[in-house]
Amino acid sequence: MKDTLAFCIVGDRTIFLDVEADRYFGLKPQWDATFQAIVRGDGACDPVHVSALIETQLLVEVPEVTTVPRPVSIARATRQLPSRATHQNYLISLQCIAAQIETALRLRFRPFARILAKFEQDTPQGVGMVEGDIEQRWMPISVAFARSRRLRVRSAHCLTSSLAFLRVAQARGLCATLVIGVSGAPFGAHCWVQVEDYVLNDRLENILAFEPILAVQC
Repeated sequence: MKDTLAFCIVGDRTIFLDVEADRYFGLKPQWDATFQAIVRGDGACDPVHVSALIETQLLVEVPEVTTVPRPVSIARATRQLPSRATHQNYLISLQCIAAQIETALRLRFRPFARILAKFEQDTPQGVGMVEGDIEQRWMPISVAFARSRRLRVRSAHCLTSSLAFLRVAQARGLCATLVIGVSGAPFGAHCWVQVEDYVLNDRLENILAFEPILAVQC
């Protein structure tokens, strides 16, 4: 499969995300059935439909390669940061506002794939996370982000907010995973930031309906 494609199976449908083209798409039913058979490792695939998937460049023919496409593998979020009141760090709040403005401008003028590549490039190195310190490390950013919401442009736009959250985290030497999820009927997409099984910048009830399609360590 092309390196720029990600996918997940929602119900009986396969949904694709082309990061390079910044678009979601699906397949006609017979092609979708063939693609899912390939993912399952089913050798009894219709060669006509396999050829069609190759012709559309969804699949790439590589000699002597036997690996099959796999959907993203990430732990499902089961926990969220507590909403208890805590001291607000105003310096972090200013960083959140600045990061939101910067991110909104980047998304407007730069390709999504290039933005993701920059985040991956800037991932802090050698940062460990031990069990029990997630809340301690992430609460200051989470609180500052939530309390600066009314001052942040496009604060309701999940991708802009999630990327801005990650930018602040990287500036403080922390790394997390950007997760994009989709739902099938009706189609919808949502984005959040996650560490292990903690969702950091959202509430669990807002993400449970979405199946992860892309996860990028940043």
